[in-house]
Amino acid sequence: MKLYIFTVLFTYISAVFAAVSLTDNGSSYILRNDYAIVTIAKNSGYITSLKLNGNNQEFLNRSYIDANGGKVYFSPQSSKVIKNTSSHVEVAFYDNYNSNSKLGLDWEVRYTMLSDTRGVYYSLTNTHKTNYPETSYSEIRLVLRLKADIFNHLQVEDDVYRDMPSAADQNKCVEMGPKEACQLPNGEVIHKYDWSVDMLKHHIHGFSSKSTGLGCWFVIPSLEWKNGGAYNRDLSCHQGGSDSLQIMYMNGSHYGGGDATIKSGEYFQKVYGPFLIYLNKASSVEASWNDAKNMLNTEGRKWPYSFVSQPGYVKERGKVTGTLAINNPLTNTRLPLEDAVVTLVQPQSATEPIPNQQWRHMSFWTHSLSGATPNFVIYNVIPGTYELHAWAKGVVGEFVLDKLVTVKAGEVVNLGKFTFVENRIAPIVWEIGIPDRTAMEYKHGNHFNQWGLYHKFKTEFPNSVNYYVGKSNYATDWNYCHVSIQGADGKYMQSPWNIYFNLNKIPTGTSVLRISIAASSYSALSVALNDGKATAEVKDLVDDACIRRDGIRGIYRELEFKFEPSAFKIGENKFTLYSRKTGGYNTYYQFDGIMYDHIRLEAPGVTENSSNAANNNQQVTTTIVRTTTNVVTATTNSNNASATNSNNNNGSCNKLFWQCGGINWKGSTTCCEGTCQKYNEYFSQCVSNGSSNSNTNTNNNNNNNNNNQSSQQASQPVVKPGTIFIAGDSTADEYGANNGKTNGWGKYFRDYVTCNVNNQAKSGQSARTFWRDGRWNSLIAGVSRNDYVFIQFGHNDVGGPHNASEKGSNGGEGDETVTVTRSNGQQEVVHTFPWYIRQMCNQVINKGAKPVLLSYTPNFSFTDGKVGEGSRFQGYMKLVANEMNIPYIDLYSLIARKWEELGENYIKSNNWFPTDYKHTSPVAADFNAQMIVTGIKCVKIQDLIAVLNNKGNAVNNQCKY
Repeated sequence: MKLYIFTVLFTYISAVFAAVSLTDNGSSYILRNDYAIVTIAKNSGYITSLKLNGNNQEFLNRSYIDANGGKVYFSPQSSKVIKNTSSHVEVAFYDNYNSNSKLGLDWEVRYTMLSDTRGVYYSLTNTHKTNYPETSYSEIRLVLRLKADIFNHLQVEDDVYRDMPSAADQNKCVEMGPKEACQLPNGEVIHKYDWSVDMLKHHIHGFSSKSTGLGCWFVIPSLEWKNGGAYNRDLSCHQGGSDSLQIMYMNGSHYGGGDATIKSGEYFQKVYGPFLIYLNKASSVEASWNDAKNMLNTEGRKWPYSFVSQPGYVKERGKVTGTLAINNPLTNTRLPLEDAVVTLVQPQSATEPIPNQQWRHMSFWTHSLSGATPNFVIYNVIPGTYELHAWAKGVVGEFVLDKLVTVKAGEVVNLGKFTFVENRIAPIVWEIGIPDRTAMEYKHGNHFNQWGLYHKFKTEFPNSVNYYVGKSNYATDWNYCHVSIQGADGKYMQSPWNIYFNLNKIPTGTSVLRISIAASSYSALSVALNDGKATAEVKDLVDDACIRRDGIRGIYRELEFKFEPSAFKIGENKFTLYSRKTGGYNTYYQFDGIMYDHIRLEAPGVTENSSNAANNNQQVTTTIVRTTTNVVTATTNSNNASATNSNNNNGSCNKLFWQCGGINWKGSTTCCEGTCQKYNEYFSQCVSNGSSNSNTNTNNNNNNNNNNQSSQQASQPVVKPGTIFIAGDSTADEYGANNGKTNGWGKYFRDYVTCNVNNQAKSGQSARTFWRDGRWNSLIAGVSRNDYVFIQFGHNDVGGPHNASEKGSNGGEGDETVTVTRSNGQQEVVHTFPWYIRQMCNQVINKGAKPVLLSYTPNFSFTDGKVGEGSRFQGYMKLVANEMNIPYIDLYSLIARKWEELGENYIKSNNWFPTDYKHTSPVAADFNAQMIVTGIKCVKIQDLIAVLNNKGNAVNNQCKY
């Protein structure tokens, strides 16, 4: 008996204190203990081998560390052994900023193995010193490319997992839209974003092996360093042919996170991790996952880790406690809370708002709080100053505490009981859905991570959504996403949704339709009541990519639409929701749309008994406010294309996509352009003629304004221009990218006309920089009456106003502005892209000259023999052209369709793009000039047709869009 006890004790001691070793073989560091062997290349800092000790099976094909999707790779100049003892070995790799660095950051990557580590710890420290330039990044990640033939079972949550298709089948996968999705030989479509995860409750993801029982997992005791913290959703694992990709996005922007931008002069340091790369072996994939969860419990008890020695990692921390309460303002009673969240976020500048752009600083949170006044504790908070945010399931909106929270090391901050008051102006008449910041309760919401659900809408809702309060069931009668639909001509168009409800009383005061947004992409929202004029559009919804990346929760917004009593009526009423794609519609679905979280009507003097029903889900009866609620009033004038034009009995016409008929419609049934098409007995809409009668490839329906322009041009006397001016970027610049190998079309366009050509296009320019830096002033100063000015931008306008390039425009289509501080310290008011184009056009017109707008040239990219649709900047050009009745040449589409005729191999074999995917060879630049001549003829700009020379008249391409 004594011998037996001694043997067990000896074995236990051996297991706990087994030695760890570090070997330097000249090219690699090898970290080894009783459980794992990890090899790291000294020249790259990348893990090259992962194995369990005593098992020869290699886990890895390769690994790497990079930023911005592979545009910047970690490339260390040196490495160092930090510690080498029998219980702790640690190596560090250093990639410090220099004049050749693509990011203004120092990188320090560390790998640590203790004697009892079941794998290896990884951590990264990024440092931006005050003398470093401004830098921006969207992604920083560690990628393990595991052997797919072994690691063939993916799991990222308890209920999100699958056996992976074979590498052979993956290699036969046919790309779908979006490009990250592909169809396997068996017809199944896999989409890498179907295995994205919400950071709120996430701690483990990875792969296991059905054949060997091996598992490789990221075990993450804390995500305090993740940009956006509890708000963030991000990619985790996905397929990759012979590789199974296990990824840790330390910084990620896949679901609306935005770029992290660090200004020149700012000191910034952040430690990502450490987290454990956990290796295990179990009897099944289920057992491997459960074992990883047990390891998480072990690692969580150790946090913050005592072994960490790298600068910037904080071990001495504080704790925050308190009691959360939310009151109903109408009754002053407590609202019951479910699955509530309290999070601390480090405040940032006005250019990095919380939470619409997910911040880059630290955050700490607790979740799953329930009750009327739940107590909470947030552990291990790094000392500093924080904002406190809170939200709960069953409650609309988000709260922000009206004072900052200061945390000190070793101390407990007890906030006591703090009570928020919800934002509700009147009793609830009815509501749709459950306020939980997702669209999960609606049709398809319970299996949202599945490709192609958005394509089912037109079939499943042939008359769009017509929701009858008290009769309809939102689980089946309300789609998870408000998407556009394909018209008969192949072009997509909006599909308004209707909510019908009965009232036996008229509200006694202003009512509010409160709409919570769970996610949005490329969309603007407006609302009309009883076919009246729609509210002003909310145009600043964030593109969080949730639709195209198969999510169900993106950037949350609470919107408030106000309506006066006179807009309601006794009996049946109707709200119409207009979701319009910003930038214009295309022949391909571009994953625009809105996911609604929750909708409710609040009306004074009207109770639930005064309407036909409340929510079908009777447990939902509460709401709260977020401090940034958007308020929209129905009486506000709106020029948006989706607004319903009421009171049109004076004979005026309805614009494209406005309502033009239906039961109870009192307005005009005449369309200014297009045809009034009936969708159902309640709703008819003005659509382009092509929506009813298909006329593909050789028509000009792509440019709805062009037919009108053409007739106007033809009916006016021809006045030949003395000079054609060109404003644009490198694709029009005489010397292309100024690299000696490329040219822009502006150099060759003059060969096709008899008048002068003054090409002031310049490489690297955007609409913002061309306007800001004086190039436009220089151009317009030389313009005379009857001259023409070609305006073409779009390639360099991406990135937004805060991007380090200082070229991107503000989001939106109107007069929205944002003030930024440039790297030179100057303040700049940044406008929207359409605003800059409008100003240029107005100045041209004011000089008696004539503007022509051109969409930008396509990048060289083919998918299955086709060139994809352009970006929103193509749509913006058309938008301004339509508004101002200016000729618009859709150069992007003209070139794309001609490329498809010529074929991808033709363009490659003739080296049309000698340096990259954007800048053209002389031959290709001349081709683009010919396509502009084609556009002039297609749009029938008679003044310009009159100055074509023999070479220009000889250009004979079809008008294919």
